[in-house]
Amino acid sequence: MTLPLLTAALLIAVASTTSPDAGSETGVLAYRILGPEGAPVPARLTVLEPDVDLVALGGPFGDRHAVREDVCYALDGTGEVVLPAGRCELLASRGIEWSIDRRWVDIPAHGRLEVELRIRPAVDTTGLIGGDFHLHTLTHSGHGDSNMPERIVSLVGEGVDFAIATDHNRNIDYIPTIAALGATSQITSVVGNELSTPIGHFNIFPVDPARRPIPARLAAAPPMFRMIRLEPNDLGVVPVIQVNHPRWAGIDYFSQVELDETTGTSSNPRWSADFDAIEVLNENALWGWRDPADADGIDVGSQTHSSMLDWYALLDTGHRAIATGNSDSHSVKANFAGVPRNYMGSSTDDPGGIDPREMIAAIRSGDVVVSSGPIVRASIPDRGLHEDPRMASVDAEGRVRIALEIQAAPWIDVDRIRVILDGDEIDRIPVDQSRDRTRFEGDIEVPLATDGWIVLLVEGDDSLAPVVDGKKRPVIPVAIINPFRIDADLDAAWMPPLERVKRRIATISADQVASEWKLASGAERRRIIAAARADDELDPEVRRRLIESGLTDESDQWRVVRLGAVRAATGAPAFAEQLERLMTDEAADDRLAAAALRGLAATSPDRAAVRLQEFIDRRGVTPLRDLGDSGLNEVAGPGPRAWMVAGPYPATEDLEGFARTFSLLKDPPETAGGTIGWERKRTRPNGLLSFLEIAADPAATENSIAIASGWIMAPDDTTAIVAFGSDDGAAVIVNGRTILLDRTTHGASPFGSMLEVPLRRGPNAVTIAVENGSGDFGFHFRTLDRRLEVMTSIDD
Repeated sequence: MTLPLLTAALLIAVASTTSPDAGSETGVLAYRILGPEGAPVPARLTVLEPDVDLVALGGPFGDRHAVREDVCYALDGTGEVVLPAGRCELLASRGIEWSIDRRWVDIPAHGRLEVELRIRPAVDTTGLIGGDFHLHTLTHSGHGDSNMPERIVSLVGEGVDFAIATDHNRNIDYIPTIAALGATSQITSVVGNELSTPIGHFNIFPVDPARRPIPARLAAAPPMFRMIRLEPNDLGVVPVIQVNHPRWAGIDYFSQVELDETTGTSSNPRWSADFDAIEVLNENALWGWRDPADADGIDVGSQTHSSMLDWYALLDTGHRAIATGNSDSHSVKANFAGVPRNYMGSSTDDPGGIDPREMIAAIRSGDVVVSSGPIVRASIPDRGLHEDPRMASVDAEGRVRIALEIQAAPWIDVDRIRVILDGDEIDRIPVDQSRDRTRFEGDIEVPLATDGWIVLLVEGDDSLAPVVDGKKRPVIPVAIINPFRIDADLDAAWMPPLERVKRRIATISADQVASEWKLASGAERRRIIAAARADDELDPEVRRRLIESGLTDESDQWRVVRLGAVRAATGAPAFAEQLERLMTDEAADDRLAAAALRGLAATSPDRAAVRLQEFIDRRGVTPLRDLGDSGLNEVAGPGPRAWMVAGPYPATEDLEGFARTFSLLKDPPETAGGTIGWERKRTRPNGLLSFLEIAADPAATENSIAIASGWIMAPDDTTAIVAFGSDDGAAVIVNGRTILLDRTTHGASPFGSMLEVPLRRGPNAVTIAVENGSGDFGFHFRTLDRRLEVMTSIDD
């Protein structure tokens, strides 16, 4: 078919999808996006107006385009799309390092318009490589919409130099696809894997694409991390471990293993601190940046607090984990690749000639700047005797000088620099409101009296729209400069801030507590409480006075200080009344109130049981997610110890109808896996009922359904709150009433859903049908009422 005939055919076929009116006229836009030399460059074309679903014409383009809704990536910078006739606003872009070209054009009806748009590199990135460490495809992760060629085309179109392939539980290699597209000069890639486990998601790289992936069923970090470190790979390096979206409810490692964001520690045996990086910014929306308490109504997703708090607390302990930011893109347009990204120092500026070993070394050294817009270089020219570029000594005046340069493309806003010393913001430096390439160039002097760490944050207030839209919330320009560690006492060593505070607090008397507290900053007060919790030999009166000070703190970090104090007071009868007051305090945020409820439960379970319903009435059930398994055990009592189970059965489209065929009052049908009749099965210590062991052949649990049943014994007619989460979808039926029908694919979070379940006095029949695609298979079920009990028999 000739191009004119093809064009005409497509014009007829897509008219109804490109305009609100099925009969509207259309035309063809032939575009070329040119770079500074006048030749086409890989780029993205966005149609801002009108609202359209683009259709790219075929011809010679093939897999070299990626088209979704109003966006078209072109690996060669050229293409043709069908648009409604009339006025149309176009935007050409190539990620955060390039300028944009935005213009209006008139699309001729039944005609063809040729347009050239021009973009150029807007910043100097000599010696820097921008990388996205968290990327997916529909092909290998099973969700999203990007296939393999589209993933590469979109990455190159956003100007990403270095990409880690991280499909879920797969060791995937982008290199053959890059080679097939002829894009080896445009990007370097490394094989990785998003290891998606019951305790969270972790990106690991490099790995060998020919090896079997590490088992995703592992539920304890110490053995899992040891296995990862031993994974062989072609680069001959120890794999990097990045903790992904650490507070994304249900798949949040830090919550699953109970990391305390006020201390940077966990006593959970499933916890390990042997990771290299923390993804503090996730997706275009920059989840993890804002704390819910300070969000001013802006959506913060499912996180209970900013991931920055966790990172700061870990830095206080001496942990060397760096901050990273990644797109976590599964799609072409819904979440753009490369926003945010990570900049690392490099000996080459050739995106096709990057040495991955050098990038991995930069990650481990901390030579990484996270950015959703500003391009930042920061260094300490005079480090004293320290060879480590992230370590320096103070000068004769007790100061350290940081050389800082900030560049940004004209469409990206930069407003301020925030200087963070040991978790306290000690300076806020305004940036001139020009749109020149260089927004700031100069030295920042930071005084230090003790060893400490310095993090620099760069922020802009204006969103990145329309280049990066803010459907979930405004996407703002930010940059995070990973920490410099400063030797203030000139002993050629470095003492972590928490260790320094522990040593000091151990020497003070009860009479010195008030003055010590008064002189301490907000972050220092958080550390003081953490030190008091960690020292079993601390004078009891010193500890009591410190906790009392923390419970009434009014510093600029009062929420996290009080939270630490609440946890320190948990289980201590002397603080029961204060915890009860704090739990009902209108000024307390949900997280603080939930922690106070848990503290009260550990001291006075009966009082907490009364307050639990008041808490739910006032704040809802969502804040209870922050309590974790052990916290819910204390507040609501332990969950069911066992269920009657049957299965596995072949998957069916009618999950709800299938579940209704089961009753503990009759035998279930014979199963496909060999289990006949009901079988009593115990839950795991964390409350999970796993179906993986019920079949003689483990493969029989794939693409299958399993059934659990029991009785909820209620002392009177009531409506119970049930915390429920399944892997994957589920139907929950109580007394013949469907309480939940969920057909989505996900892991089993203890708080995946909070269900309101009407109960009558006496036994209430519960049937739970869970479907499984592959991998983990089970559910959590817990009533938030100590009076209720789940039994496997009415006679229990």
